[in-house]
Amino acid sequence: MRFGPATTVAGWSSSRDPPGVGSVLDGWCRISGVAVAMRPEEQTARDLAARLEQVGVGAEVVGAGVNWHVEVGAANARAARIDCFWYERVVHGLMLGMNPSNGRSALGPRTPPYEGPEYLVRVSVGGERVEDGRSRSVEPVVAALASWTGGASLEELALASPFLGFGRRAMVAVAGQLDPRLRMEVCGDPTYDLWVYGAGRSLRIRRLSCAFFVGQAQVAFADALDDLPGTAAAWLIERCRIDDLPARGVSLERHAAVIEVDPARWHWLHVLDRVDTQGDVLSPLAPLLRRLAQSPIARRYYTFSSLNRLCFSASSHYPWVGDLPLVVPTKEDGFYALEAGRFDLEGTVGQIEMALAACPVEPFFGTACDLRLPLVSAAFERQGSALRPALVQHEGFFRVEVASGTRCCRFTEESGVTCVDMSAKRYFATRGLDEAVALARDFLEQGASLDAIAADPRVVRAR
Repeated sequence: MRFGPATTVAGWSSSRDPPGVGSVLDGWCRISGVAVAMRPEEQTARDLAARLEQVGVGAEVVGAGVNWHVEVGAANARAARIDCFWYERVVHGLMLGMNPSNGRSALGPRTPPYEGPEYLVRVSVGGERVEDGRSRSVEPVVAALASWTGGASLEELALASPFLGFGRRAMVAVAGQLDPRLRMEVCGDPTYDLWVYGAGRSLRIRRLSCAFFVGQAQVAFADALDDLPGTAAAWLIERCRIDDLPARGVSLERHAAVIEVDPARWHWLHVLDRVDTQGDVLSPLAPLLRRLAQSPIARRYYTFSSLNRLCFSASSHYPWVGDLPLVVPTKEDGFYALEAGRFDLEGTVGQIEMALAACPVEPFFGTACDLRLPLVSAAFERQGSALRPALVQHEGFFRVEVASGTRCCRFTEESGVTCVDMSAKRYFATRGLDEAVALARDFLEQGASLDAIAADPRVVRAR
């Protein structure tokens, strides 16, 4: 639902109404003669548009359902988009994103409950975003947009409206305190995390908190650190033991030290913790999981949950590896559903052990990328190229990448490649890995453009 240039009606932003929509008044709109209460996201957007009109900034309200935003300025000039959110206290604490139980972590930053609006402001020039930031108050947003459309520079905007770019600037300042030998990456909205990378280890810094990772596994966490530069160097350069971290004010995840000597045992200790946790999706499978934890075959492999299903993997982390059994609890106590049918406890264990014993991939700590790396490397070698890919961490995940100058290619699928040239990137699907590597060589070694790669007959699909 899109509305034209706004006018103010009783404190709310109305517009040239589409067919069937009447005026907006006191948080209600009239559709086909029926008064309907607006969602708070829409109310927030309309209130912002009205305030902008009052200071001479033209605004357009765009949205439907829970997704509402305000557009300011022309796309080919100075412009801004403001996404309008509404948080409810009753939903605070709901799990968003990946289930942390699959990540075998329990520690993390604490976010105080909040109810009310939030504005994500993105300012742009000629269609290119140049800065962004979030505010829970409308007044700084109105002031920032009035300044931006009035011609203020980014430096002037940062001084007058510090919420714009605050997260990025704060993390850049933290990065400046750390050892320059470390590779670092500042992420974007909404958290502006600073990731700091070492060989197989990393740190995620979010505001004042710091999470410690081995591969993709979080092993420790601190709400704040007195000596962040020293702790970062000890973890990533000196490679201190996990057990050394508490002396620096860091809390360890349960069983964290076990990961350094026996990752599979570390995993199954967490599985047994899960089945003893009331309300966990795997609790109904507790008898089966306790029995599998004693199986010499099963306890070498890794598991994860998908909805209420128990899944197996040869890899410890996503992307998972192997077409392995999937178990679903049934309404009949003591029986479990697999693809091959319904079985009692021992029958289910037997089916799982048989499938795992036939798995062609030995279980390992890592992801599917660890298996893809030698295959891609061998393809470059077969073609006589001196280039070699590496396993590169970006935020909490790993990718197989090969780089040359400012360009790089990412191999996330067996027969596809993503070519990246500065901020521009495209994915190309081919018929096989060798063709994908050949395209990557044209891009990296011959300097072929993204358009030239897209026109290559070896490309079967591009996006």
